[in-house]
Amino acid sequence: MIGAKLRKRREELGLTVQDIARQTGMFDKQIVALESDDHGAYVTDKHHLTRLLMLYARKIRLELEPPEIELIGGVKKSGDLTSADHAVPAFLRNRGQ
Repeated sequence: MIGAKLRKRREELGLTVQDIARQTGMFDKQIVALESDDHGAYVTDKHHLTRLLMLYARKIRLELEPPEIELIGGVKKSGDLTSADHAVPAFLRNRGQ
């Protein structure tokens, strides 16, 4: 899925999870979760997930096609999502809402 493509491209570029975290403002755990297609703890909704995936993909110069984004489907929700809001970089919060 998309996570595997992100990880493969990151590794091709010789970048670490920490490199991507610094470049995007995300936490290491978020990067690992995105690469594992495990979005529940760090994502509030599908729109939020799409923004994070697109930000990551842009940083590694990986084009994601709209159909790939649509295949994500529903976001698994685990835990209290309001507490996960702190994990989102400030410049991404409430964008376009």
